[in-house]
Amino acid sequence: MAPAVLSLRRSVAAINHPFTKSEQPYGRINSGIAMPAASALSLFRKLHSSLTRTDAAFEPAGAPPESAPPAPAVDDALRQIPGILAPMLDAFGENGIRTVEDLAACATDDLVGWTEQSGGVITTHPGILRDVAVSRQQCDAIILQARIRAGWIEAAG
Repeated sequence: MAPAVLSLRRSVAAINHPFTKSEQPYGRINSGIAMPAASALSLFRKLHSSLTRTDAAFEPAGAPPESAPPAPAVDDALRQIPGILAPMLDAFGENGIRTVEDLAACATDDLVGWTEQSGGVITTHPGILRDVAVSRQQCDAIILQARIRAGWIEAAG
């Protein structure tokens, strides 16, 4: 095909493209279908409401109700350590800390995270409890209690 013909086809396509006609209130959808902006908004609202509804009409027949996935199991002894909260247990289980001994082997930085500087770059390493509001002192106390219960150290007197 000659370059002049190709150039002419591109010009015609550009003239008919909805974004080149500022007087027409068209919106574009990824599929390339042009529609009035009001219709696009209406379609978006219908799709959004149908996707966010949680009523039984959208569940397959005989399907069990949807629930959160079970948290990884942790030992009951871990639950008995003072200062341990339910969100901590979830984070511990997800990161392989399932026993008192596993927790006793942790450093405070493992739980709360740390930052390091190399050259001019500062790197932040999130800890296991990054999503739980907990201080370094609280983590120190929890780890100390785990070490006492694991028999690694004796409680002061």
